[in-house]
Amino acid sequence: MKGHARQARDYQDHPPRRALTLAFITSLADDTGGPVIVPVTVLDPQYADELFTPLRQHPPGFRHLVLHCAPDVLEQRITGSDEFPGDPLRTDAVRAYRRRRAHDYQSTAVSWMHVHRNVIDTSTLTAGHILQAAPAHLHTAQPPRGA
Repeated sequence: MKGHARQARDYQDHPPRRALTLAFITSLADDTGGPVIVPVTVLDPQYADELFTPLRQHPPGFRHLVLHCAPDVLEQRITGSDEFPGDPLRTDAVRAYRRRRAHDYQSTAVSWMHVHRNVIDTSTLTAGHILQAAPAHLHTAQPPRGA
């Protein structure tokens, strides 16, 4: 709620959201036997550690993959997105949010996210190719320590 005393800059700033994400992923992994691929960007390294540390200890294990694309490609994807067909105001709000977070991602990518080299460059990939690349990467790349 806008103007609320506990208003967060980002939905990930709410501790219950991170706890629920962790509970959902581990529950889904238990139910399916894993692996579980979760398409979410965690920009805050403290939040990442809060999620990734317990996931590393949970069978069937954990791998952090970064789906990266060049900034100009990201801008094209944001511009071409239409999350709420027929509702341009809501779609524009999502686009504005994504643009604000794009700069944060670029900073985070350099500082910690790409360190373990579990990066798939999606700049030239279609959604279908990305769906094939992520599991293939999991099966071919060795998990680095701490990733």
